[in-house]
Parts: sequence; structure tokens; C-alpha cells
Amino acid sequence: MSNGEGNILVLEETKSTDHGIILFIGREPNNTLGTDSRIDGYGHQWRDGRLGDVQFWNNSYSLCGKITGYHCGALKLLCAKGAGCSPIAYADLSPLSLDKATSSYRKIKLRSAVAEDDYRAHIADIFSHEQFIKRVKLAVCAGHKGAGLDKGIPLLERHLEQASIPYCHIDSLNSTQVTIDHRVQQMGDKAGIVSDVFDDFFQRYLPADRQVG
Repeated sequence: MSNGEGNILVLEETKSTDHGIILFIGREPNNTLGTDSRIDGYGHQWRDGRLGDVQFWNNSYSLCGKITGYHCGALKLLCAKGAGCSPIAYADLSPLSLDKATSSYRKIKLRSAVAEDDYRAHIADIFSHEQFIKRVKLAVCAGHKGAGLDKGIPLLERHLEQASIPYCHIDSLNSTQVTIDHRVQQMGDKAGIVSDVFDDFFQRYLPADRQVG
């Protein structure tokens, strides 16, 4: 491991709160920083209304917004400015950081070349954040199948099952060939968990006098 970004990313004060979490698990970090075994922040400028352009983050908020009745930007502002925390957190299945300039074909080959022991160690590091993992009510595994991650998928599923965390597999959040409605359909009854987590979150952290928009 390097001194890169954390292997779990949360919004602002989420680490010190106790609400439920929807953990989106992507393929790998799209940078060259590498990862370290700690919880870091994302969306540092969202309070200023500068909502950023990280596609995976945007599309996960859009998906949760579709389920809960909010547009992406509105949901981001409600969390960042209204509550100062969010039910949406992020991790990645692969320990290998790949710059977004790397071609899709090359990424599949590089993911496939990662040793099973490296996947095992990386996933174990994610689940070593025990107090945080206890708060996860649903893991949304995005874009894993058919992407060269075959060694890692069963290891991840085993950890989720041992932690009694419901999970679902959906198509890549970054694919323009798949609609939000289709991803919601892929989630099946797990979409109801998203609704329940956000209902509780809004009731606890967003009373009427803290709503923004």
C-alpha cells in the first residue's frame, strides 16, 4: 500500500456520524495515487455549490436521487450544505489504480493480471474498518462483471455475506449505454433499502430549517 487516498471515501463528517450507509463499490481508483487503509473524504467543494465532475460520484447520486425523488445536484447540496454528511460512501474492488486515460481493453488485461492474494488483502483492508462497515446497509457493486475482476468478485461477496450486508450487482455507473431506470431494475428489491436509508437520514439530519436548494 502507498500513502495514496483512503480505501473508503465519505462526505465531510460522515465518519463521525452514525446513520446508515449505501456503499458503492467501483472497479478501481481512476488516478495514479494508489490507496491506503484509511477513511478519506470526497466532494470537498460541494458546500460552495461547485459540485464537481467525477462521473462515478455524479452517477451514484443520480441513481439514489432517482429512487428518492431528487436530481443529482439537489441531493448533493442537501447532503453537503444541509447535513454535512451523506449516506453515500465509496470503495473499489481492485487494489490497482488505473488512470482514466488507460484504454478499456488495457484496463481489463491489467485487472485480470492482479493476483488473487492482492485482491484478498485489499478487500480485507476495506472491511477492517469494522465500526464503519457495521453501518453499511447495502453494497452496490457497479460494473464488476465482464471487466476482468473475476478473481475479486467472489472474495468481495464472501466478505459481504460474512458481514450480513445485502448487495446487488449493476452495470457500470459510467456507461452511457445503460439508463438509470435499467440500473434501478437491476437492483430489484434492494432499491427499497436505499429509500429506507435516505428516509431515516433526512428525518435525522435535515429538518425543515436546514433544507437547502
